[in-house]
Amino acid sequence: MSELATRDVSLEEYIMDHLDEAIEKEYIKVFYQPVIRTVSRQLCGLEALARWEDPVWGLLPPESFVSVLEKRRRIHDLDAFIVRKVCARYRDAMLNRGVLVPVSINLSRLDYELCDIFNVVESSVTSYKIPRKCLCIEITESALNDRDAIMRGAIEQFRGAGYQVWMDDFGSGYSSLNVLKDYHFDELKVDMWFLSDFHPRSKQILSSIVHMAKEIDIQTLVEGVETEEQFQFLLNIGCEKVQGYLFGQPRPYPDCIRQVLERGVSVEAPVHRKYYDDLGRLNVLSATPFLSAVDRKNLSSGRDDDVFLLFTNDAFDETASGVDWNMVFGIPEKRLFQHEPLRLQQFSGHMIRLLEEAREVGKCPAFYSA
Repeated sequence: MSELATRDVSLEEYIMDHLDEAIEKEYIKVFYQPVIRTVSRQLCGLEALARWEDPVWGLLPPESFVSVLEKRRRIHDLDAFIVRKVCARYRDAMLNRGVLVPVSINLSRLDYELCDIFNVVESSVTSYKIPRKCLCIEITESALNDRDAIMRGAIEQFRGAGYQVWMDDFGSGYSSLNVLKDYHFDELKVDMWFLSDFHPRSKQILSSIVHMAKEIDIQTLVEGVETEEQFQFLLNIGCEKVQGYLFGQPRPYPDCIRQVLERGVSVEAPVHRKYYDDLGRLNVLSATPFLSAVDRKNLSSGRDDDVFLLFTNDAFDETASGVDWNMVFGIPEKRLFQHEPLRLQQFSGHMIRLLEEAREVGKCPAFYSA
């Protein structure tokens, strides 16, 4: 047996012998990597990742212990620990006015066989009294190949309870389109492989994925973003979120937040989250870019005179002067709206001209300077 093989066997046995100790003494830690909203360039989420800082072996990369724990069927113990730590951290942020953005958690395909992973998550969420919407459950595409009944039930159970469910590593397997046909996801995390060689063909593929996802009302996140060129491209094709070293590598929670703020990235306010999520449903690559996937299903022509307001500021209110918002909506709050339609006739003449200009050229400089 080679020296390298001997080392691997030795490390595997060490991992199995010391897993409980590593969890109890918290040699295993949760690192966080920022998720950035493209349209606002704000921090809109975090991904929780396991790291093992061992007193004997030093920092163990995830690939060295995750595969061992899956092979030896102990991965659910690690994932349950990560879930508890993430919930505890979120509760601390709630009590101390910390950063409150959703956190995504990777769950192994074996979690659904080795334990009742749904109740593990529910127990932690209930114990720490945190909202379910703050947790996003990531499931890798490969986990869906041969466990259809189990995984379909698990996805429906999580989504039915109020959690978002994301497909991780989309595009890395061979049955991506079948998976999208058979399962319901809230978001696709596109495998960073598409960005490893950023040439016209990969750009076309990414554009097609974003377009397809929006047509079936699924949001997109591309990981592995390392350059401003990549970020601007993804922004222009309507990808909602990005992740990668351009904005930060995985680090302990305080360091993660610090590095984001030091790079001039602000934190998305929870009150704006629904607005941005709804905005992300618009498909800039479609023939009707101002309509969501749901709206397009009911579209009878390429033109629609209904206007849906999601958010306004003082400049908009001044430009659209003459509209009595209380009369229109029956509510005093004019900043955030539900999907209540307005007819164009309800706007001032100046506002109508701005909207018509936006339709014609795709942008309206006069509106942005208002």
